[in-house]
Order: sequence, then C-alpha cells, then structure tokens
Amino acid sequence: MKKSVSIICLFIVAMLFSSCSNKIPFTYDLKKKIDKHDLDISRVQFYNSEKIVLRSVAPLDNARIFQGEVSIENGKMVEEIIINKETPGICRMSDDLILGISFEPGNNKTIDFKLNKMSKTYDLKVSRSANESGRVEYDSILYSLQPTKKIPILLIEKDDKYIYQLNQRILKGQKVN
Repeated sequence: MKKSVSIICLFIVAMLFSSCSNKIPFTYDLKKKIDKHDLDISRVQFYNSEKIVLRSVAPLDNARIFQGEVSIENGKMVEEIIINKETPGICRMSDDLILGISFEPGNNKTIDFKLNKMSKTYDLKVSRSANESGRVEYDSILYSLQPTKKIPILLIEKDDKYIYQLNQRILKGQKVN
C-alpha cells in the first residue's frame, strides 16, 4: 500500500512540475493572427527556449570591450555573450520569415529567428559553412554559436484568455414591413 501511495505522490509531483511551464512555441499561425488583428508584435513578450552562447575571438590589437563576458586566451580576447534559457526579449523587426528579437537595449542588438517551414516555429537563424558549428550575427559582429542540444526557438507565455476567443452576437430578428 505504501509503495502505491508513494508512486501516486511522485506522479502528482511530476504532473505539477510539468504543468508549471506556461510557455508555448511561437508559431507562424500565431504570427498571422497577430497580423490579422493589427496587433503590435513589439508588445508581445518573447522567450528563448534554450540557452544561447555566442563567442567571438579577436587578436588583442583588434580587441574591443563589450558588455559580454571577456577573457584573454593565448594572446587573444574572447568575448562570450550568454542568453540564458527563457530570457525575456522583444521584437524589434518583423516580416513573415524573420523576427529580430532584442534581449538587451541598444541599436543592432537583435538576434534573428527564422521561420522553420516544417515545424512552423521560429528557430534561431544560424549561418553554417561546411566545417562550422554555426555563426550568428549580433551587434554587427559575427559570433560562433556554441553547440547546443536543440536549436533554440521562440516561446511566448500561454494565456488562456488569448487562446479562447468568443465572437458572439445576438440577432434581433427581422419583421415584415
């Protein structure tokens, strides 16, 4: 009996933790609904689904100091910009295929998320060449993307009042003249 009670308790705790996340992927369909109703997408709170680590390595004589984490390795300046999982961001640029999301104030401080036509989500836009893990442009500089288990996508907070919308009208009827 104790074993079944502990299993049930464990199941309930697991369900509570899994239901705590109120964030859902931002999809092309949601974007179209926002556009259809002429809503301002810059008022939508976005989040990244995974930790994003951008890394830049420059010789010390070409080095500039940025707001990220800076260290010196073998006579070179290394800058890392870390955007933790579920960091809030706002949309600074929008078209059907790309959303430019800003996680900090400033000009050119946006990261592009591109529409994935298969999943209809907006994935981190990564440039790749044959033997690279990927590059991301940020603040007009090309950074190397540190490997991640999953490509980060855009999330928004799930809010039931926005998901359920009731359009209702009561007809008064017509009378013959």
